[in-house]
Amino acid sequence: MPITLTCSNQTSPTCKRSSNMVSALSLTTSQQSPTCPEYFRWIHEDLRPWKSTGITKEMVEGAQKLATFRLVVLDGRVYVEEYFGRSMTRNVFTLWGVLQLVNRFPGRVPDLDLMFNCMDQPSVRSAEYSSLTLPPVFHYCKDDQTSDILFPDWSFWGW
Repeated sequence: MPITLTCSNQTSPTCKRSSNMVSALSLTTSQQSPTCPEYFRWIHEDLRPWKSTGITKEMVEGAQKLATFRLVVLDGRVYVEEYFGRSMTRNVFTLWGVLQLVNRFPGRVPDLDLMFNCMDQPSVRSAEYSSLTLPPVFHYCKDDQTSDILFPDWSFWGW
């Protein structure tokens, strides 16, 4: 399923950001809260397995066998490599959600290299890996035996 972008130059693989886009800072400045929502604390729990080791390039690349796609944000540009489920709705809308973040908050989304699994079952069985080889995979679900990193399921946008 191709994602259609509106570009003035249809021969270009990239599109310039709209000049009439409202500044993200002006949209959020008055809405800032001194504390994060309660659910935000769970990201620390999900990332705990990598707290002492950090996440290496080798760990990310080792996650490919569990991922449906890889997403890289570099200097505000988004790059995607699909491994499984080409044009699967969840792949498309997860990507679309990230594109919305990059567009709404220009210059504020850091460089990222992430693996996503958009299937229905948790994929990173904790007992199968050491702390040095545990693959960091973003997913919509997990349980007590898995180390998937929870990420919002934005596919409801496509229903």
